[in-house]
Amino acid sequence: TCALLVLSESRSSWIAFVVVLIIVVGLLFRQRRWRALRAVGGLALLASLLIAVTGSLSGVVERKLSPEVRQSDSVTHRAWSYGYAVGEIRDRPFFGAGAPGYAATQAAAETDIGAIDNGYLSIAVDSGLFGLAAVIVPIAIAILLAARWFWRRAEPPPEVVALALGVLAVAIVTVFYDTFYWAQLSLLLFAMGGALSAQPRESDLRPAPLGAPRTSQAGSVEVST
Repeated sequence: TCALLVLSESRSSWIAFVVVLIIVVGLLFRQRRWRALRAVGGLALLASLLIAVTGSLSGVVERKLSPEVRQSDSVTHRAWSYGYAVGEIRDRPFFGAGAPGYAATQAAAETDIGAIDNGYLSIAVDSGLFGLAAVIVPIAIAILLAARWFWRRAEPPPEVVALALGVLAVAIVTVFYDTFYWAQLSLLLFAMGGALSAQPRESDLRPAPLGAPRTSQAGSVEVST
């Protein structure tokens, strides 16, 4: 998985992976799951060594992070995207152009890339701040849940954590890429957000202290031995 992530040559995916990894480490630390923390740390160290000693992987990392990337289309087009989007939002802040795909059409007319390299700015140009507020609902749900788990030292089911981390990963990539351009990815994001919002509150319960009886979802008591 680590090799495939590097070979994707997507720096936004690398950033999303690192941020998600930091969140996982923070949750495990709050839950005091030291064995899981050691496992994550060992895997991270092993992945770093694999990249360092493998010429093809380290070469990709060095090339994508070298100073020369400042002159690449990915950097210059993002600079244009930010300047264009800020001007459009300043002129029509609340409802935008009122036309889905307007930003992409304008980008294609003025540059070689038919997209704004920031999904949030693209939505704000097309639909204004009201449209942007609607789009960030599933992201806000994931952030609030992760913050609640961290604050309460909760231990939700792994599949719920995976859903939240998936939403956050897509949200981070969207800062660098217009993920909303792809309808299937947008549907996936909102589906994951909907699944998160439908989770029962039992998933947020703080785990019982060691040696204390735990109550199962069916209501029976499991006595620790």
